Amino acid sequence: MERKTIDLDQGWDYMQTGITKLKRILEGLPEPAFDSEQYMMLYTTIYNMCTQKPPHDYSQQLYDKYREAFENYIASTVLPALREKHDEYMLRELVKRWSNHKVMVRWLSRFFYYLDRYFIARRSLPPLNEVGLTCFRDLVYNELHTKVKEAVIALVDKEREGEQIDRALLKNVLDIYVEIGMGQMERYEEDFENFMLQDTSSYYSRKASSWIQEDSCPDYMLKSEECLKKERERVAHYLHSSSEPKLVEKVQHELLVVYANQLLEKEHSGCRALLRDDKVDDLSRMYRLYHKISRGLEPVANIFKQHVTAEGNALVQQAEDTATNQAANTASVQEQVLIRKVIELHDKYMVYVTECFQNHTLFHKALKEAFEIFCNKTVAGSSSAELLATFCDNILKKGGSEKLSDEAIEDTLEKVVKLLAYISDKDLFAEFYRKKLARRLLFDRSANDDHERSILTKLKQQCGGQFTSKMEGMVTDLTLARENQNSFEEYLVNNPAANPGIDLTVTVLTTGFWPSYKSFDINLPSEMVKCVEVFKGFYETKTKHRKLTWIYSLGTCHINGKFDQKPIELIVSTYQAAVLLLFNTTDKLTYSEILGQLNLSHEDLVRLLHSLSCAKYKILLKEPLTKTVSQADSFEFNSKFTDRMRRIKIPLPPVDERKKVVEDVDKDRRYAIDAAIVRIMKSRKVLGHQQLVSECVEQLSRMFKPDIKAIKKRMEDLITRDYLERDKENPNMFRPKAIVVNPAPGDSEIPSLAHLVSLVGSSSSDQSASLVFSKFSKMLARLAAKRLLEIRQVFRQPPSQTSRSFSTALNYHLNSPDNKPDLPWEFSEANKSKVKEILSYYPTNYKQSAVIPLLDLAQQQHGGWLPVSAMNAVANVIEVAPIRVYEVATFYSMFNRAKVGQYHLLVCGTTPCMVRGSRDIESALLDHLGVKRGEVTKDGLFSVGEMECMGCCVNAPMITVADYSNGSEGYTYNYFEDVTPEKVVEIVEKLRKGEKPPRGTQNPKRINCGPEGGNTTLLSEPKPPQFRDLDAC
Repeated sequence: MERKTIDLDQGWDYMQTGITKLKRILEGLPEPAFDSEQYMMLYTTIYNMCTQKPPHDYSQQLYDKYREAFENYIASTVLPALREKHDEYMLRELVKRWSNHKVMVRWLSRFFYYLDRYFIARRSLPPLNEVGLTCFRDLVYNELHTKVKEAVIALVDKEREGEQIDRALLKNVLDIYVEIGMGQMERYEEDFENFMLQDTSSYYSRKASSWIQEDSCPDYMLKSEECLKKERERVAHYLHSSSEPKLVEKVQHELLVVYANQLLEKEHSGCRALLRDDKVDDLSRMYRLYHKISRGLEPVANIFKQHVTAEGNALVQQAEDTATNQAANTASVQEQVLIRKVIELHDKYMVYVTECFQNHTLFHKALKEAFEIFCNKTVAGSSSAELLATFCDNILKKGGSEKLSDEAIEDTLEKVVKLLAYISDKDLFAEFYRKKLARRLLFDRSANDDHERSILTKLKQQCGGQFTSKMEGMVTDLTLARENQNSFEEYLVNNPAANPGIDLTVTVLTTGFWPSYKSFDINLPSEMVKCVEVFKGFYETKTKHRKLTWIYSLGTCHINGKFDQKPIELIVSTYQAAVLLLFNTTDKLTYSEILGQLNLSHEDLVRLLHSLSCAKYKILLKEPLTKTVSQADSFEFNSKFTDRMRRIKIPLPPVDERKKVVEDVDKDRRYAIDAAIVRIMKSRKVLGHQQLVSECVEQLSRMFKPDIKAIKKRMEDLITRDYLERDKENPNMFRPKAIVVNPAPGDSEIPSLAHLVSLVGSSSSDQSASLVFSKFSKMLARLAAKRLLEIRQVFRQPPSQTSRSFSTALNYHLNSPDNKPDLPWEFSEANKSKVKEILSYYPTNYKQSAVIPLLDLAQQQHGGWLPVSAMNAVANVIEVAPIRVYEVATFYSMFNRAKVGQYHLLVCGTTPCMVRGSRDIESALLDHLGVKRGEVTKDGLFSVGEMECMGCCVNAPMITVADYSNGSEGYTYNYFEDVTPEKVVEIVEKLRKGEKPPRGTQNPKRINCGPEGGNTTLLSEPKPPQFRDLDAC
């Protein structure tokens, strides 16, 4: 039976009844809801009209009438209702009409759903839902959005002024802007957000101009923080979330950026006043407000730096004034007070940095720069390095003015080491500290050995092992000296005839560790000569290869003085004792007689006689009775001397050692500058004057701040000594000058380097190392020339032929086409994110600790080896001198300095693996691949190297395969255990085919690292050892 054809007018009239009913429902008129039968009839009508045969297929006409239905409804009902309302009432009507419109679109789209499924899909027309929303946009939104925008902004401004508004209404209105964009934010941003942001700028600009005049800095910041909080709340309640960063940026700009300088520099309440008055909460608020603004913290950090610098300078000036106005001993106390105040100042502002400023790097940098300014000033002629060393001495010695508990001493030492980081002349501190440490150790003035070792550990962590090596040697020397003294006492007990009759304590020191002291060939009294000979006899029984040099100036003697009233024990130096013992045989001696008998210099003898005759304790009487000693004076033993104490110490007049220390340090600095210049030129080959100076400063600044003039002077000196030469075409360019050493005839039997080191090493314990070096100096020069020639020959080989086992070659670099500093190298985009992740594991001020994982990542990216340009890139990332990275890369065997294959095979060479056949496994690999150790196969796939212990000796022998074939993204590092020569060849062939050989143990009888045949228990019969038969033993 044929379906009856429905005309367009007839069908549309029926549809109009449904549309009219829907309109009445939307307008709130009394109308029953659609039942399922009505809905199905309306849908069926559209279906029938669209599926009739042409020319009765009315799909296109129905599509057009669908649009007309919306347009008619909007024109007749929606627009008139909106036009007659204004402001908030208009917004409410708009929300209502938009809600009704969406309902209408939803229902009509259901009625006309057949069009959506077939007709619209075939013709690629806009879907019904979109047509409905477009009608509202074109007819309603485009006409009213300007008024709506103005009404919304007016309500927002009212709320900013403290009035209550309907936030839900604004949320619904602004949702219209978002929804009308149909997935795009263009309408919201262009028709509302931009205007809202402009209004926000204007509003807060007016507020800021008023507040900055009326309010103090803390009040202004409170208001600003409250405004930012409320703007974020507005976003949460009715604005779109994408507006938050833009809105906050506008508010921050108007309130905080525009008036930043005026706010921070407010006279009585700005940043300086907050720091001065310790307003911690306000400073924290200032950080919270400015840290999210680009470069917003820089002015705050600058003011912080200036404030800390001013406070530090005031402390230094106060100490300077006090030292100028008071006596020398009081001035020394004031200098120690200065260090204590500087430590307190550092503690105070470090709390600010960590708590108020949340450990931000800018403030760490500001604090560091501020302390570097005033911590490197001199006070009453004393450098900060000397003051710090004296402060440490005062804490660590017995009877110091600092009476502290053990915990307080440890804490103070920790802070002293932190202060040392700000001092540029660390080498000067080291020398002063070493001098004072020597006095504490030698004269038994150290309060606690644990504290001495503790500060050395802290200094080692801060400045490196080289900084404390001599000091650690001094402490060790004292321990050995005590053991040596015990042996000497046992020797005297066992050899009564050798006993000198005097209690003798000798401290044997190693020359290289201790400061240099004057040593004179004084004519000792017979009692002392006997003591010296006895100890020499004892020492020769222990060793005959060491020379003893006696430093009498450091000796101490206890002499019993027999005076008329009572005997008194005198504690004097060895020199003073020698003078006093002369009066055992005579009552009176002239200056010339004493000088002739003791063989001392005039300067030293004057000091000795002054201490005994002109100071507090007048053991000798001088004629004439003046306060100075002259060569015409005569001296007599004062038998009537007395004192209320039975033991007195007679000190020598103090000698100012500052000048000598500074001269010694200046001399060492000249050597350091020379070494740095030569090291740089050996590395760079050709370098401009300015770059050479700057690199030299960079290398040396870790220990001291070199003077530019001194560097230039050392450069000229090196030129005259033929270490450097100027470029003939460009005098501002420098080159290292080649030194040619020709082997002398008859040098075929040059000793090995190990033999020479053993000679020098055996003599270093002897005090006459200079004799050995003199004897072997020519031989050493020839050896060096020969060794250098070997190294150059190795580096002239192609990179693939450089054997990694040639360890000396690893510490040199010669440019090659694929390995030179000027080749560009940087981390890939994927690895840059890994670099950030690696750095995030370390504190910002310790990012150099990431050097090993970064070098490993660079090696993975570069196919398994590290060119010098990659090391330079790592140095740039962690902000250190390139030499620091070179040191790590050349020290650890995990970093390859020459090219390796895509599969780098490493054979474990430690004892367990060697016993189990690792040498056979290496030979099998090398023979199979046709290469030597360190070479790469011609196809670039394989290379073989040696590795130290792989940490699984129970599964020896073993190899690892570093797989660089897929770059750093696919890098793998796999262990193969229990291997045999046949098995490693099989592994190589699988890798060559692109297969993945099974990792782990290659022994089928073993599970992981368990024993062959499975685990055993204490209850089972034990298996016999693998390597011997117990029954045969």
